[in-house]
Amino acid sequence: MKKIIITLAAAMICMSACKKQSTPTPVSVVQTETVTEDDFNGSKATTLSIQNKKSGEGLEMDYDIIIKQVSEHKYVAAMKYKGLLLNGKSVKGSKDIKVHGAELSLKSGKKDENVPLTSILESNEPTSISHDKVITFPVFEYAGELIFEIVSPTGTIIVDGDLVISNGLSTINIGDLNITPEKTALVGSNVDIKENSNVVIAGNNTPVTFGISYLATNKGKVRLTEESPVFVLPSGHTLVQEPKISKVKTQDETGNVVVTISGDPAMAIKTVYYQPAPISGKEQPVMKFEATHYNMKNGIQRYKSTQTWEQVYGKTTAPNWAVNTASWANIYTK
Repeated sequence: MKKIIITLAAAMICMSACKKQSTPTPVSVVQTETVTEDDFNGSKATTLSIQNKKSGEGLEMDYDIIIKQVSEHKYVAAMKYKGLLLNGKSVKGSKDIKVHGAELSLKSGKKDENVPLTSILESNEPTSISHDKVITFPVFEYAGELIFEIVSPTGTIIVDGDLVISNGLSTINIGDLNITPEKTALVGSNVDIKENSNVVIAGNNTPVTFGISYLATNKGKVRLTEESPVFVLPSGHTLVQEPKISKVKTQDETGNVVVTISGDPAMAIKTVYYQPAPISGKEQPVMKFEATHYNMKNGIQRYKSTQTWEQVYGKTTAPNWAVNTASWANIYTK
């Protein structure tokens, strides 16, 4: 049985700096859309920021997420758990763990108020499932336009596990892995290991990139939780090497311009810049962009201007990119 709890503080997204129109009415959706093994292709948005790159050291959860449009204002999300990685290598036994369910908390990027989305999706399987199987959540509605936006879902996988207390120490067992948390993670008979904290594995201090929690009232099950940015894919999205500009918007909270390119799994596009047409024969300044996120599986790249519109062009009005695609002609890629 699957259920969904949704609270949408939705807004019609305006890609210029206009005021958002809220749609405060909560929406409950019961219909579902299946994402199969054949069409599952994760849509995680890998960041290009050096300080956020994973080093391959420590304990990581190997999982993927996809969010795609299924019809106007309706979207489906799915997850796939693949196991655990320790220092870049698969943890023995972690791929054999039974998955008892999953949860997905959707929200917009921390600094992107254009997507004020809050949804909690829950999938409670009647029987446990093996790893590497697609878990599909019920379809959810959103009044605005999410295509090619980045949302930051917090995914939780519920797996077999147990808590062992020996010699005053508490250890969580997941498959063949024994994890001893810091004392600050112990709350009575419960354990709450925060994302990006440290644990002890085989006598070594080890960073863990995801959250791990064990509740005494839920004996035999451990919750593995991680937040990760994800591109929302349009309906019928296919993988081809035909780079094109798919979305442009001015972020009204920062004034920076964001350009999303699709059809580029080879990441052939390396440079993006914008220069308006000359005014009275005078050339206009060039707005430069830098890459922020990409997904090679789906050929998507996201670029953000290095300066705000006002810093480059003063208090002039930015184009309404949402309705005036002719303005895109002055965006150059190479």
